[in-house]
Amino acid sequence: MKTGRKKPQTILTLGSGAARGFAHIGVLRCFEMEKIPVDMILGVSMGAIVGSIYSVVPESDFVEKRLKKLIMAEAFLETPIGQWTTMLNDQKKTIVKRFNKIFFQTEMLGKMATKKSLVSQEEYENFLSPFIPGINIEESRIPFGAVAVDIDRGEARTFLRGPMKNIVMASAAMPFMLPPQSVDGKKYVDGGVLDKMGIDAARELNPRNIITVDLSGNDFNTDPILNSIDVLIRTVDIESYHIRRSQCGKTDMVILPDLSGLHWADYNAHDEFLRRGYDAACEKIPEIRKRLKLDSFWRRFF
Repeated sequence: MKTGRKKPQTILTLGSGAARGFAHIGVLRCFEMEKIPVDMILGVSMGAIVGSIYSVVPESDFVEKRLKKLIMAEAFLETPIGQWTTMLNDQKKTIVKRFNKIFFQTEMLGKMATKKSLVSQEEYENFLSPFIPGINIEESRIPFGAVAVDIDRGEARTFLRGPMKNIVMASAAMPFMLPPQSVDGKKYVDGGVLDKMGIDAARELNPRNIITVDLSGNDFNTDPILNSIDVLIRTVDIESYHIRRSQCGKTDMVILPDLSGLHWADYNAHDEFLRRGYDAACEKIPEIRKRLKLDSFWRRFF
């Protein structure tokens, strides 16, 4: 995984999380204000979307405005993801009723039987491609990388070079919902399938410090199981929980925002996600400064 750049000393990994990804912006905002240096950003799924934009224009305000424009765009709102967000506004509907409405309105049953994803390739490109920088990864201002999973070989791959749009769309290609993406003649899906927070990818670069933003929540949901949808969601939650636990032992520091009470697909809660990410990062600043030796005599002198 040669980058053509010097070896990074501190890598910030931004994990997957759908709407929770707005918390990443809060973390980046806190780092800006506290002048925390980062040599590289490694993103997975939504973390790759946020990280790719920030690596080219390292201003949290810019990333926030760009992502809000994305989720308010008609091309996004017309997808099942956008419709799910709209359904979350109706507090009177149960999760089953919301799902059923989306199921029939989007012809989900037919798509499940005949298509590789609920969102077509054209729809995916229409709502996401315009918001990802149209450059090669190696041209970014802050060194950047994204993780995606080779669906045929079942292996995670870290991309440090190549077309940013294509690679970020591969990293964010949530199975079932978004179509696999072709990169170098191979098909890739969401990097979170194997490396939810980019920690394994960061370890391969052997940096001195890895700071990880984990948007998985503190635990998996333990609400009563009432139907098959609950079973599916609980299964994914359990898998995610154990993968996260095994990976967190490999990083140097974890920023874990409290995202309780917020649905992972509720893009309407963007401001709250952002605020909680900011608060969680700021609580960690003393520990981060100590870890990076930012308050040492020589650092302050020079």
